[in-house]
Amino acid sequence: MMFIFHVNMIFVAEDGWYYTFLTFKWYPEGNFHWLHLWFIPYLFCYNLFSIPFNNFLDRVPVKKFIEKSFNSGYIILFIVTIAVIPYTFLSVHFPTTYDLINDIARHSYFIFFVFTGLLLYKFPVLLQQIEQKRRLYLRIAFTLILFINVIRWNGWEPFGLWEDWIRKPQTYLFIALVNVNAWAWVLSSLGYGRKYLNKKSNWLSYCNQAVYPFYILHQTIIVVIGYYVVQTPDNTAFKYAFIMLICFAICVLIYHLFIRPNNFMRFIFGMKRKDT
Repeated sequence: MMFIFHVNMIFVAEDGWYYTFLTFKWYPEGNFHWLHLWFIPYLFCYNLFSIPFNNFLDRVPVKKFIEKSFNSGYIILFIVTIAVIPYTFLSVHFPTTYDLINDIARHSYFIFFVFTGLLLYKFPVLLQQIEQKRRLYLRIAFTLILFINVIRWNGWEPFGLWEDWIRKPQTYLFIALVNVNAWAWVLSSLGYGRKYLNKKSNWLSYCNQAVYPFYILHQTIIVVIGYYVVQTPDNTAFKYAFIMLICFAICVLIYHLFIRPNNFMRFIFGMKRKDT
């Protein structure tokens, strides 16, 4: 879908930018990039890595040891600590690239979320602990985001304060706090979700299946609609609301009318075959 959009825009772009897309030179040397779809190859690779990890967890001695260890109330703290350390130190040496191959620091960030998700799936006791401590995680997340933004808004980030920021311990502390904040929001969301949304419903099932097609569709639709809307003399707030509502409606209609009922389209958009 994104590729078709780029090809079509070749014929309407006045500055020739879209001609360079088909030279297939990777960004920033060229304009070839998977844009917001970058997470698809990332997640595919993480899923491949999770297969041997899943097999390892299924071993009886390992499973018994983990189940015994997870009875501790501090296991979530241990998981978050192990997850935060690699990215804290790798991020200062490996900038974000989203090119899959050289994005070492971001891999160390994302892959722990995937592996933790697998742990939660295989050991429900972890989810129970997260649900019980959901208020604590929300307090931590809210406090940290305020603290982090006070630092940012006042220009106190280590990267801007010192030329030798890479040598300052404050740099690593700040990066770690940002990472912990992300984990706190995820854990609080899981906790509250398990408490209030952990029930079967047709609506939840419908939305759950629509997530991936929406992810693939949304940016293309936003760019196409936004291209015309931003040129109008309307109020900025109205433009934003119009783009948001119209693009959401278009995504819903495309999914409901053309993707959900058609097995070929379901396959193209990463959905399971619908039984007839």
